[in-house]
Amino acid sequence: MGTESLDVQKMSGEEKIALMERLWDSMTDSEYFTEPPEWHEAALREREGEWKDRESVSQDWPEAREEIRRTLK
Repeated sequence: MGTESLDVQKMSGEEKIALMERLWDSMTDSEYFTEPPEWHEAALREREGEWKDRESVSQDWPEAREEIRRTLK
């Protein structure tokens, strides 16, 4: 089945979630994911340091979500 035959706009939320789960399962069962890229650990350590220092994290989730929504409008 090609992706062109999927009409995602007509799918319900439950159908979309089920499709995403099937896609994720098919990717994790394969050799698609092996080891994380080398840069990933450094990026995680940097984010962890920022979080601990609170230099870049100054909002809680509801505030951040509203800011993102305003940016996307």
